[in-house]
Amino acid sequence: TNDVLARAVDVRETTTATGTDNLPALSWSTKGAVSAKGPAAYLLRHQAMHQRVFRYQSRPFYVPGESNGMADDCSRLWHLSDSELVSYFNATYPQPKPWRLCHLEPGTASALFSALRCTRQPLPDTLAGAKSENTRVHGGPPILSNRTGRGSWQLAVNPSAHGLRKRLFNSLGKRCR
Repeated sequence: TNDVLARAVDVRETTTATGTDNLPALSWSTKGAVSAKGPAAYLLRHQAMHQRVFRYQSRPFYVPGESNGMADDCSRLWHLSDSELVSYFNATYPQPKPWRLCHLEPGTASALFSALRCTRQPLPDTLAGAKSENTRVHGGPPILSNRTGRGSWQLAVNPSAHGLRKRLFNSLGKRCR
């Protein structure tokens, strides 16, 4: 889910890119469907509702496991406190702005846990707070209207723009050595 991003910045009418080394999850996310009932189906439902409420498109892409250092570090460095993990990222993966740790909203965490238990939550409870907290993101126009005034909020993307994924992978997906 892109919940942390959607609550931190205005993602309306944009395309987000999310890298993963989990090929089944990549396939499900790309297709937006699975062939069996189970947690993946519930997670995809949650993702679809999230995209609808926050009005963005998601484009997952593959990052080979050996090049997915940041995710590996997050999954293996449980012995570090939150501040130690942020310090580690600042030292290991430097960038112009310092890293900061963001937490999931409790309602989002609850919805994801329900999905993993294959429990369907009603729509208003699934994205608790999304409409009330973000009806106006950063003082902008209401989420349910688009900024352009056109009928569709989907943006045409030039195929050459997809080459940005490789640059994104090279800058964020590889472990610094």
